[in-house]
Amino acid sequence: MNRKILIYYSQLNMGGAEKSLIRLMNRLAAEGCSVTYLGRFAHGSCEPLLSPDIRKIYLSECPPPKGAFVKRLFRWLRTMVQRWWSYLKLFFFGEHYDLAFVGLHGLDPWCVCKLVKARVRAVFIRNDISKCQTRERIRKAFRKYADSIDHFVCVAGTVKECFDRELPELANKSRVIYNLLDTDGMNRMMAEAENPFEPGDDSFKIVSVCRITDHAKGVFRMLNVCERLVRAGLRFKWYLVGDGPDLPALREEIRKRGMEKVFLTPGKKDNPFAYYLHADLVAVPSYYEGLCGIVNEAKVAGAAVAATEFSGIHEQITPGENGVIFENNEDAIFEGLRELIGDPEKVRKLKNHLYPEAILNDDLKVRKICDLADVPR
Repeated sequence: MNRKILIYYSQLNMGGAEKSLIRLMNRLAAEGCSVTYLGRFAHGSCEPLLSPDIRKIYLSECPPPKGAFVKRLFRWLRTMVQRWWSYLKLFFFGEHYDLAFVGLHGLDPWCVCKLVKARVRAVFIRNDISKCQTRERIRKAFRKYADSIDHFVCVAGTVKECFDRELPELANKSRVIYNLLDTDGMNRMMAEAENPFEPGDDSFKIVSVCRITDHAKGVFRMLNVCERLVRAGLRFKWYLVGDGPDLPALREEIRKRGMEKVFLTPGKKDNPFAYYLHADLVAVPSYYEGLCGIVNEAKVAGAAVAATEFSGIHEQITPGENGVIFENNEDAIFEGLRELIGDPEKVRKLKNHLYPEAILNDDLKVRKICDLADVPR
């Protein structure tokens, strides 16, 4: 699979899309591809996870920090100079690639479409764009650059269905390729995972792992459900693992409601498998997702999973066999969790490694990615 492949992304910080791209780039490099990572900003917190075989190019340094106006202005001007110098180098001196990817549907594809020299160009579609806050901007960008984009790679069948409804004129360019799982890497993390819970604590333990943003993950809705479960007299603890822009406000709301001992926020953890392995239930009550990476990780770990209705979930979970699916509203989440907390035997039966082979087969996904470079325009 000797291909020259470029992947463009904003910044490789902790998140589902970032972890998926890192797995993909590392696997492509291991398969003999020449892989280049083009970052809009440098020094993402997850960059150390990239293989040393991957070439890195940055358009500019990190985003300007908060601070005095003069300092921010100076950093902004320096960033703009760096970026435009990088644009010129890409356009006049950049390498030629077999395949160039925009790593996320929300990124402006201009750079890849107009500056990067590539025989084939593609964009990853990672969730239902009709639910995105930037829906109209995304649709406008895809229509504007439709002649330069050869493939829209959707990470789930339902994501493709949503894309085709939003942009029917581009449906002939959309295709499904599931995210890589790297089960070997997950198994190594599981082997290193230590029980994160207090010894002797026999309370029912719910774990959610996500970037702490309310608009997609519904973290304040989780808190509402948790409070209702407490009022219903149930004995449990809910751990929300992760970091993000809404975490300070969420912690303040938890404090105001007196829920600190029930709804716990331990922050970002490099190895979430410790929580998947030792929790009673992994809950994914998001407003929207694509093919959810947390569900992938939890099921590889053999956890019981409860999730809301969102794109891709029916491709991952068969209700009653390897998890449960709730309607995507607060009442349904509350009733579903109340039933599961009260029926630990049912939850134990959902703790298994049953998972679709199409999602587990990374070899097939890599072949499909590399084959995109050979599909005629």
